[in-house]
Formats: sequence, C-alpha cells, structure tokens
Amino acid sequence: MILSVHATKGGVGVTTLAASLALAERDRPVLLVDLAGDLHHALGIDPGDRPGVIDWLHSDAAPGQLDQLVIDADPGVELLPTSDPASWRASAPEPRWAGLAHWLLDRSAVDGSRVVIDAGHRPIGVGLADACAHRLLVTRRCYLTLRTTAHADPRPTAAVLVSEAGRSLRRADVEATLRCPVISELAHDVALSNRVYAGLLLVGRPPRSLLRAMRASWQRLESESVRSLAA
Repeated sequence: MILSVHATKGGVGVTTLAASLALAERDRPVLLVDLAGDLHHALGIDPGDRPGVIDWLHSDAAPGQLDQLVIDADPGVELLPTSDPASWRASAPEPRWAGLAHWLLDRSAVDGSRVVIDAGHRPIGVGLADACAHRLLVTRRCYLTLRTTAHADPRPTAAVLVSEAGRSLRRADVEATLRCPVISELAHDVALSNRVYAGLLLVGRPPRSLLRAMRASWQRLESESVRSLAA
C-alpha cells in the first residue's frame, strides 16, 4: 500500500504523522519517502552529502538508481531522503512522477512493504497521487482550511484531525466538508512537536498512545481499501 500524507499549510503535523505511521507498523517493512525535506531532521538522521529523491525527479536517472538513495532509519523502516528544497519539486516533469510511482509500486509488491510519503503542503505529480491507495490529509478544525481542501484536486481519501482547545467545529462537520472519513483524532501535543523540531523523534519514540492510534489508522485504511475493491 502506498499512502501519502499531506496538509494545506505547514506546521500542522504532517512529518510527525508520517514518521509515526512508519514507526507504528510492526508486521511489515515501511519505506518513508520525504518530499517535504523534514523527515531526516525529525528522525535525527544525517543522510550525508548525497542526492535525494528531489534530485532524481529532476534528472534522467533510471528508476533503479533510487535503490541506491535509500538509507536505514530504524529497524524495519527505511528512508528515501531528499536533499534539495522541496519547493522545486512542483516543476518536475510528470513522467518522472509516474516513474517514481512505478518504482514504489514494484518495491512494495516485491517485499510487501508499506510506503508512507511525507508530501508536506505542496502538490505532488498526478502520476504519484493516482498510485496512492490513500491520500491522508492532516488538518485542524479550521473552516477556511477545510473549505480550501474541499475543492483541491486530487481530493483526500481520509483525514486525521488534530484537535485544539477552543475550536467549535465537530468531527462530523469536518467529514461533511471534506467528504471523506476522519480515521483518527489526535490532541495537539506541544512536547512531541518540540521533540520533532529538535530531531529527537527516534530517541524518545512517539508516545504509546500515538502509536496505538496510528496502528488503528492502518487498520481503518486497510478496511477502506477492501471496501473500495469490493465496490
């Protein structure tokens, strides 16, 4: 399964959620794909002076060369890092996005791995978006943000709701606006955010409550995929 995680603006928690989804998976290997440029910082990993996935998108390198860019992040978790500013990626040719999608699909088919893409808050190519079994939106109870997202293309297939005190919108309001299910609702965790900013996510690990919520999210996404195939 290929899953993209995105938001309509920065600072919502996309990188934290993408990393937590990977770390919560205990039964299958996971490949984290960094299209936002923050994952290696959050994980406290130094990829060194090497090209990344953004460089590949803007090159004519063969898909097989992506294998050489993958690094170990944690037992059972690998990272396809980026090195160039993620703001450059929107101009990558569409065939390159499709090539990345085919490589990810082939890799997942070979070892049964899950792929989690940290897409940040900028659009990804259509070829990659279409290859994602789910496009997971990370959002807060902000009406203006939700209205903007409701008209985005491609649309999210599911959402994670980050709750903050003082917001009046209900979960049902969010689902009605986005026209997709909220598969998890998480409280904003300042301490966790500070650990991510400090590159200490792997050192202390995400809270157990978050990992449990992410495992439940995987199960919900699997169920949604089964229902879609049956329909």
